[in-house]
Amino acid sequence: MPQWTPLLETADLLHCFQEATAGALRVRIASAFVSPFAAQRILEASEHGPRTTVVVGRDLTTHQLEGLELLSRHCDARIWIGDASFHPKVYLIEAAEFTRVIIGSSNFTAGGFSTNVEANVFADLPPGHATLDSLLERFEQWETNSVSLTDEWLRALRAAAEVTEVAEGLVEEDGQAVRARARIQSLIAAEKSRRESEQAAARAREAASRPFFRPEHFAAFVPTKHRSEDGPVVLERKAVTQRFLELHEELMPRIRAAGWDLHPHHKEQNTTSSWHLVPGIVPQISAIWLSYGRSHERFKELKDREADDVQGFFNHTKLQVLINERQLLFGLMIAQRNNEWDRDYLRKKLGLDTSTVVIAEPDRVVEVLRAAGTAEPTAYLEREPHDNSEDKEQILLRDLNLDALLAIVRRDQRGNWLGAWVDYSPADAAVSEGAILATTMRVFEHLYPAFELLASYPRKR
Repeated sequence: MPQWTPLLETADLLHCFQEATAGALRVRIASAFVSPFAAQRILEASEHGPRTTVVVGRDLTTHQLEGLELLSRHCDARIWIGDASFHPKVYLIEAAEFTRVIIGSSNFTAGGFSTNVEANVFADLPPGHATLDSLLERFEQWETNSVSLTDEWLRALRAAAEVTEVAEGLVEEDGQAVRARARIQSLIAAEKSRRESEQAAARAREAASRPFFRPEHFAAFVPTKHRSEDGPVVLERKAVTQRFLELHEELMPRIRAAGWDLHPHHKEQNTTSSWHLVPGIVPQISAIWLSYGRSHERFKELKDREADDVQGFFNHTKLQVLINERQLLFGLMIAQRNNEWDRDYLRKKLGLDTSTVVIAEPDRVVEVLRAAGTAEPTAYLEREPHDNSEDKEQILLRDLNLDALLAIVRRDQRGNWLGAWVDYSPADAAVSEGAILATTMRVFEHLYPAFELLASYPRKR
C-alpha cells in the first residue's frame, strides 16, 4: 500500500520534485501561479527529456508572466479558460515504474518551493492505482479546459496584469481595467466557440461516415429468414423499411427538383416492398427495395388504352434501391419476377414481338444503357433466376451491344429478375449516412434516360 509522506519544509519539497524529474518520462503540473523559478526547474528537467505540460491560472502578475513566458519555451504552457478561478497545486511526475504525486499548498513559484510556509504530501503510486487514475483523469479535464499560450494571449495577459498593478487603489471599474478584462474574456469566448465548432464538425463527420444500413439490416435477409414470419424477423425487416423511408423523405424532394417523372407507389404502405409474407403474393423475402416509377395516373391511362391486351396490369419498370444479405444495389428494374406484362411489353418495345405494331427502338435502348455504363463503369445488365440457379447472365453496360441485349431479353422469362444495377458493399463510403443520398441521385441520373425509354407507353394504332 503506497504511503503518503508529508513535506513540511520547502527544501524537502524541492528535493522531492528534483529527484523525481531527474528520471521522469512525463511531467504534468497544475498551479495557480508560476514564476521564473518554474521555468528554471523545467529547464533542468528537460535535459533528461520528459514531456511536460503545465496548466496555469490567468490571474498573473507581470513577474509571474515572465515565468510563464519562459516556461512556454521549454514545455506546453497552458492558460486556464474555465469560468471559476484555477487554484490547484498538483504535480504528477511519471517514471518507468511509478508516478510521483505531490499535492499541497505550493504554487510552482520560488515562494512555493523555497521561502513560503507550505504544507504538501507526496506518494509514489503504481500504474492503475485508483487515486492516480482519478488525478490523471482530472488533469486531462484541466488540460481540455485550457489553451496553449500564444503571443496574443501573452499580450492580453500582460495588459491585464499591468492595469491591475497600476490600478491598485483606484476604483474597481477603471476603464482601462475593464477593457483589459474584456479582452481576456473575448479570447476565452473565441476559443470556446472554435472548440464548439470543431466538435460539431467532428460529430457531423462521424455521423456522415457511419453506414446508412448497419450489419443487423443486412442480417435480416440471411437465407434462414427468407420464409420466416417470426416476430423478431418481422421487426428486423420493419427496421429496414423504416430506414428506406428515411431515405425517401430526403430523396423525393430532390427527384421533384430534378424534374423526373418518378413517383412512389400510390399506396403509402407500398413505397417499399413488403416486410411481411403475403400468401400467394410474397412467399418469401430475400430483399427489400425502395421503388420509383410512373404515377398511378399514368398506369391507369395505359390500362384504359390497352384494356383488351392487359389483365391485372402493373408495370414494374422502376428505379430502385435494394438491400439483401450481402450488398446494397441501385438500379433499374426492367422486369419483375412473376409479371408477364413486363416481358411482353419489353419484347414489343424492342421489336421481338410483331403481334402488335409499336415503335421499336432497340438501338436507342442500347445507346442509353451503354451511356449509363460509361458514367457508372461497374453497372451491369443482369437476368437472374429467382431460385438463384446457375442460369444467370450478366454483362457490363459499357460493353453492351444490340445482339447481347436482344439475346438476354429472348432468354428472359417468368421467374427471372431483369435489371441494370450498380452494387456496393455494406462498408463502402458511397453508402454511408453522409453519401447515400448523393449516390442514389447520381445512379438515378445516369439510368433515368433508360427508364424513360423502357417505361414509356407507345400508343396503339
